[in-house]
Amino acid sequence: MNCHNAIAARTRLKMAERHAKNDQCLADLLQEEVKQTEIEAASSVSLFLERLNDEDDAMAGDEQTDHQG
Repeated sequence: MNCHNAIAARTRLKMAERHAKNDQCLADLLQEEVKQTEIEAASSVSLFLERLNDEDDAMAGDEQTDHQG
């Protein structure tokens, strides 16, 4: 019976190690997804601000043309 307990204990230990490794892999994947989402969001905000700035510049140019004419 002692042999069976030892085998069961080793099996539980291996399963726990495998479970911990899987959890770490999932955590790493999730962290990578979060990082990628943050990069994409920052890029989108940057593009939006760039377009907004371009529109402001265009409007300022139109106002200067209106005042000159």
